[in-house]
Amino acid sequence: MTFENFRLLLQFTIGLIVGVCLSGTAMAGDMPTKAKAKAKPKAIVTPAPVLNPWTFSATPYGWVTLLKGSTTVKGHTTDVSVGYSELWDLVKQSEIPKDLMAFMGYFEARNGRLGLFADVVYLKVG
Repeated sequence: MTFENFRLLLQFTIGLIVGVCLSGTAMAGDMPTKAKAKAKPKAIVTPAPVLNPWTFSATPYGWVTLLKGSTTVKGHTTDVSVGYSELWDLVKQSEIPKDLMAFMGYFEARNGRLGLFADVVYLKVG
């Protein structure tokens, strides 16, 4: 593995880790301040009943493929090897919607014990 391949793999891995860590982050918007702490406590309000018990979740994802092996066309065999750097160069030089495009995602709908899901993969390679 060359240094350039290692660098690209490291950048991809760090980007993936940062994306996963940031996707599940939540911030509390009702943190008490000093002024609110001195205020009188408010009456407890009971929440309204849930009318729609359905829950939905969607998760987009992606993966990178590499190609290594040999191919035979009309009796001629040749070795094929496409690494991360060659794949990244192809992505940078091509028109993405025309030559290389992928949409992947997982969708889930739940209602109690009932669950429906779809795992959709669309890939166009030119």
